[in-house]
Amino acid sequence: EGKKRVEDLIALPEMSEPSQLAAMSLLSNLPAPSYYLDKDMFALVNLKMVNSSLRYGNTDVSSFAYATYGMILSGVFGDFDTGFKFGKLALRLNEKYENVALKNKPPFVFYTFVSHWKRHAAPDVDALREIFQLSLKGGDLVYAANTLLSIVIKIIARGNNLDAVLKEVSEYDDFLNRIKDQDSQRAVAVAKQMVLCLKGLTRAPSDFSDDGYDEAAQVRIMQEKNTIPLHWYYLYKLQTLSILGRSEEALAMAVESDRMLETSLSLMNLADHYLHYSLVLTSLYPSATTFDKLRYR
Repeated sequence: EGKKRVEDLIALPEMSEPSQLAAMSLLSNLPAPSYYLDKDMFALVNLKMVNSSLRYGNTDVSSFAYATYGMILSGVFGDFDTGFKFGKLALRLNEKYENVALKNKPPFVFYTFVSHWKRHAAPDVDALREIFQLSLKGGDLVYAANTLLSIVIKIIARGNNLDAVLKEVSEYDDFLNRIKDQDSQRAVAVAKQMVLCLKGLTRAPSDFSDDGYDEAAQVRIMQEKNTIPLHWYYLYKLQTLSILGRSEEALAMAVESDRMLETSLSLMNLADHYLHYSLVLTSLYPSATTFDKLRYR
């Protein structure tokens, strides 16, 4: 019969085996926590879901599996074309089944982790704002918060006007405070302080601290948790110091950010990490020692 095209997988038969349906339902709850806790487990769960869909047929959960598989193809293997195709397949399948509980999840994965590697990010932001509202209507505060983080990443990576970014980020900070999502609050606060710093509204040109934010104290808290907000801090501090021409300090942040890249698998701000890391090394290279020049290559 030959190889199937990715887009043809929407025509797979319906999954009917009760044990497989039950397994898919259980597995569908694991990608979000495993993404934060264990990337190997995250990949294993996703591959199991995709394999079950290919062997036993599609179910409503398959849309989530295909979207996440597209994320892995893009973020791990750099296969942006195939990853994008699986992402688009996920969106089509999601519309076909119209499962209210899953309605926001495949689009979230596609517009957060996949789409930007193949096309401009401007449509992603509008789509993510719709996904945020969809998550709120469904009472899914976890995905609502995650969607706000995705929007923040994209409006900063796109280079949106700083005043507009500050206004939007401040609104998200209020929402996250109401739902008491401290990790998301810390991540958004880092982004907000970077914008304030670039606008010259913090205590010193390269300092994220102001009357309402103690940079050193927040870093200590984030280092204890060693999660996504800490990577945001290192990455946005790298970006800020690079823009300000403080290359030595930026290099230290780049090394720390590089150590935590897996934390932000396939997110758009990884492009900023590599861009500013390269700019910092290029700036330092002419005056570097022979040993350091070899390390910078």
